[in-house]
Amino acid sequence: MIRKAVIPAAGRGRRMLEFSHGLPKELLSVGGKSMIQRAVEMHVRSGIERIAVVLSPDKQSIRDLLASKRFADPRFRELLDQVELVFFEQAEPLGVAHAVSLAREFIGKEPFALVMPDCLLVSETPFLSQLVQVYSKRPVDMIGFVWLEQSRSMQFGNVGLLRVEPVEPPLYRILELSDKGAGSVNFSEPIHPKGFAGGIYGPDYFDLIPAEPGRTGEIDDVPIHQDLIRSGRLYGVELVGIAFDLGNPEGYRAAERFFSTSRNSSNMNGSR
Repeated sequence: MIRKAVIPAAGRGRRMLEFSHGLPKELLSVGGKSMIQRAVEMHVRSGIERIAVVLSPDKQSIRDLLASKRFADPRFRELLDQVELVFFEQAEPLGVAHAVSLAREFIGKEPFALVMPDCLLVSETPFLSQLVQVYSKRPVDMIGFVWLEQSRSMQFGNVGLLRVEPVEPPLYRILELSDKGAGSVNFSEPIHPKGFAGGIYGPDYFDLIPAEPGRTGEIDDVPIHQDLIRSGRLYGVELVGIAFDLGNPEGYRAAERFFSTSRNSSNMNGSR
């Protein structure tokens, strides 16, 4: 049911400069794979046939790499043969919703997936597949969310705290979604629902894109979600897995520790 997707990869990535040193953050490796490789793999394995990748002028190295298929992993090179990649350029860093707007004609009248490449869910079932499974039964605008423990809050960007009510779990109705702020997310409860990575939307998403930048100077996707909430049309899918915000320095470090621990555990088990 979901054939098309948009991957926004035009952000400046300023928070990650200590790791990237000028390299596009989407090419940073975590657990032996770059963010962009993980993102494309997830889409293809979730049934996506056509992907629009939105890049800034200084991130054309991502396009060159994907188009040339110069990846060490032969299985990933085979996956690239199963999907059509179309590239768009966002000339200025005007926000996620503006980046997505460039793919309006590409999406047409179809529902589509929109997942941020710097969000990683470690799970048996890929993030997007979890959404597609729910969407096939209940085709509504939906985003993924996780129950975030306060002890991990410093690992996630400050946006998308939710208030939800169950419909038919893992599907919930979203009643509130917080604005974007500086720093890491902050809440007082031991655990709190937080929007994560992206979602599946109908083509009327494009009609909700603000015409002008908001107070952050960007045309962001948060107002779109809030418009959908006001009309009772935004739902959340409770995700199964371990979430990492790879666009946050602490989140990136946490992911690296996770994969390092997993490798060490596997090596120890294999040596017995």
